[in-house]
Amino acid sequence: MVSSLSHKILIDKNASHGAWVRDLGTGQEFLDFSGDWAGWALGHGLRGYSWDDFVDELYSHRERDLYFQWGDQPRFDCSLHDAAIEWISLLPGSTEAHLTSALSEAGAQLIGPIGDQAPPYIAQSWVRSLRETAAVHWKSLLLNDTKSLFAGNQGIGLANELWNGLSGSIVFLSDTTYLEFRRPGSHCEVINDASFNIADLVSGKFSKRSDEELKELEAYFRRVFTEIVEGVSGLNLIGTRGLSLWCQTSSGDLSEEISSASFNEGLLIGRVGQRGLAFHVPPQVKADAIGRAAAQFEAGLLSAMDKMNRWLK
Repeated sequence: MVSSLSHKILIDKNASHGAWVRDLGTGQEFLDFSGDWAGWALGHGLRGYSWDDFVDELYSHRERDLYFQWGDQPRFDCSLHDAAIEWISLLPGSTEAHLTSALSEAGAQLIGPIGDQAPPYIAQSWVRSLRETAAVHWKSLLLNDTKSLFAGNQGIGLANELWNGLSGSIVFLSDTTYLEFRRPGSHCEVINDASFNIADLVSGKFSKRSDEELKELEAYFRRVFTEIVEGVSGLNLIGTRGLSLWCQTSSGDLSEEISSASFNEGLLIGRVGQRGLAFHVPPQVKADAIGRAAAQFEAGLLSAMDKMNRWLK
């Protein structure tokens, strides 16, 4: 099975493993910190188990009462939907006038991109402001959780305190099919023999990490990549969350050059708009993979900056 990743490679799903994805055409392996393909939503690269496998198994339980509970995290009620609806995408880069206009439209108000796309950086202050504006228009807000599903110790992003107050979240299974998560109300249904916990599909397939281990890994990731980004003129850190980091370049040309140079070093990083770069670390990786990625990124930066400087001369 293959899957496209940007315009550069076709992923050989059977040969890819962990954070490494293999190009079907050349056989070359890349360390993937892009968050751009469906496998990333399953912790990235579970051996012998793909996103397609997860979707197929999920459908086999669709007649049951579905819920989601990951470890000791809160429980969420779930439902599968097959009909396409009108999604209104709300993104932090949008102007206040655009967001106000979008919130006045009919449709489902979705924080994040529509479909299976890597998430942008979303600041807590922006979420608070958006919720206040949405309340004025009597609108409820949903989160695009597709890339967060099983991507950390919390199972889905909706379990993160940042998203308290949202009505629920959406995981896109295809262009028209989606899985919806809602916090149980006071009328919380009793879990019975007919109920099925979606987390059971993958709970035994992940390497277990304690909260302390995960925090140490996140701190290491932020430290090494922040030091690199802050040392480069024309590259500004936007923010970090968990095992993700976002930054912005001074121009679209520089962003493209850094992305291409990193690719030549064997590292895949995400693109956000014309000038943004994103690093989404698969949560199953170990510290040595993060260290290797940092070295590849630094080498790519040196190459990109040298080429840009030659252009300017």
